[in-house]
Amino acid sequence: MQETATKPASAAVGLKDARLFREACYVDGQWVQAKSGAAINVDNPATGEIIGRVPKLDGAETRQAMRLIVPSPHGARKQRKSAPLFCAAGSI
Repeated sequence: MQETATKPASAAVGLKDARLFREACYVDGQWVQAKSGAAINVDNPATGEIIGRVPKLDGAETRQAMRLIVPSPHGARKQRKSAPLFCAAGSI
C-alpha cells in the first residue's frame, strides 16, 4: 500500500476543521491510497451530491489490511502498535 499525505477537501461536507476530512483509508496507523490509484465516489444520499472519494483497495490490499486486525489463534492481537482499518469503502 502506498502511504500518502492526502490534503483535505471538505468544502462539500461543510466541516469547520478541514483536517477532519480525509479521502484515504486508515490502515495500521497510516493514511493510504490504493496502489492502483482507483477510488470510489461517496455521495450524499439525500441530494446525490458527490462529497468525497475513497480509495478502492484491491483484494490483496484489503486482505493485507485485514490481517493486521484479525486476532491470532491464541486470542492475542498480532504484535503491532496499532492495527485498525478504517475505510468507508473498499473491496471487502
